[in-house]
Amino acid sequence: MFFYALSAFQSTAIASKYLIRERMIVNQTYKSIEDMPMMLTITQVASALNISRTSAYELAHCKNFPAMLIGSRIIVPKDRLMVWIDNKLSLNELAV
Repeated sequence: MFFYALSAFQSTAIASKYLIRERMIVNQTYKSIEDMPMMLTITQVASALNISRTSAYELAHCKNFPAMLIGSRIIVPKDRLMVWIDNKLSLNELAV
């Protein structure tokens, strides 16, 4: 088995790069639903629903939420998210 040890500088640089990418996704605004990508990351779902990333991860693990696992990434199809929201509104459900 091969292990690669990162220096403190390298691990900090990698973490910073990841955080900058996540902030760019969060700060990205869309003029309409059609402008959003077909598949949303948890960060994008959190931004779209105006909830925290932690809440979005909790929501993604709920039984009826349309999240998919691709490799180790959780993604949400935009069209199924919209259907899920419509169903919640039609049933007048305030909680998950």
